[in-house]
Amino acid sequence: MASPFPQKDIIRINRFNGKPVDIESEVVAWLTDDVKPFLPEVTPRLWKKMVSNLWEVVHNGILHGESEAGVTAAGQFYPQKRYMEVAFYDAGHGIAKPVRAFLSKNDMSDAACITWATQLGNSTRPMKESAGLGLHLLREFLNLNGGVIQIVSGNGYYGAVANLPPDIQTLRNSIEGTLVNIRVNYDERLYRIKGENL
Repeated sequence: MASPFPQKDIIRINRFNGKPVDIESEVVAWLTDDVKPFLPEVTPRLWKKMVSNLWEVVHNGILHGESEAGVTAAGQFYPQKRYMEVAFYDAGHGIAKPVRAFLSKNDMSDAACITWATQLGNSTRPMKESAGLGLHLLREFLNLNGGVIQIVSGNGYYGAVANLPPDIQTLRNSIEGTLVNIRVNYDERLYRIKGENL
């Protein structure tokens, strides 16, 4: 029986490990070699935005998760529906631990910590000029393109579909580290309709 997902539609699994400054070119090469060839008619402007947002997920996982195993990424193309899903996982200490320590709120739920981390200006590294931009910009990009973001860390769940209010839950079970799954539409018509404010 044929696989429902042909090999050409699978984004090769990859693991990124090391300092962010050392692996940025590796992440960009993975996206350029294993993702871009399968995206029809993606303009340079849209591609640049996609790369910066996907890199930000890996960067956050390495910087904040502090996992010895780094960040693992894999994905799937859905050519007929013109979107792709990419999942990123790190087996680090998760989102809640640094957020609770930073805010001195030991009773804050995992789901509340994830939600806090997605807000503009919120970061456990406030000394950086771009503090709090990572997950916020990713969410804004997915809002613009009709995409989806799902974040699971500990027993917290945060899911957002385009411009709808986020779905925030405390799960029955928990995971080690953080899993980020995103759906990116690569239909350029979406962007032409919504203007040039990528």
